[in-house]
Amino acid sequence: MNGATTIRYDINDTEQRLVHLSGEAFFDVAKNPDCPFRVMVNDFQIEVLGTSFNVNTYKKDVIETSLLTGKIKISGGSLPHEYTLTPGEKATYSSVDKALKITKADVHVETGWCNDYLIFDSEPLIDVIEQIERWYGVEIELKYPQIAQDLLSGSFRHENIQNVIHSLSLQYKFKYEIHKDKIIIY
Repeated sequence: MNGATTIRYDINDTEQRLVHLSGEAFFDVAKNPDCPFRVMVNDFQIEVLGTSFNVNTYKKDVIETSLLTGKIKISGGSLPHEYTLTPGEKATYSSVDKALKITKADVHVETGWCNDYLIFDSEPLIDVIEQIERWYGVEIELKYPQIAQDLLSGSFRHENIQNVIHSLSLQYKFKYEIHKDKIIIY
């Protein structure tokens, strides 16, 4: 489980393995036809057929599912039918558009957090800041809105928050103050 994630499940249910997810989690599930494994995000369902995959619900109204091995079926919401993912694919569901898009996944980026990598791939700085807040358990106030939509690619591993903010400040030429769990960028 990644930061700011909750999982709910009924430990007494022996007929199915049903998990309710909010946030991001990586699953490596053993196949068991007598006891199916399903991940529910609101009314969106991911049925596992013996596999490893990542589910991310951090973005508002978006559910991202990336498949590493095996096979999963996606259904529910307003989807007109069931979709099946194969390894290396990513499904992005928008509850606003009521649409599912399947693309090629960069599994290193999608699951980097499992190996202590904080990875960004052409993401707006404002989204990167949200990830840094979750990763380090801090609050960041951006008082330099001109850079909010600038795209950032890169990664950090085993870096403390001071080094991460300092690296970003060198690239974006901003100043910052760190007060315990609050960082102000100006």
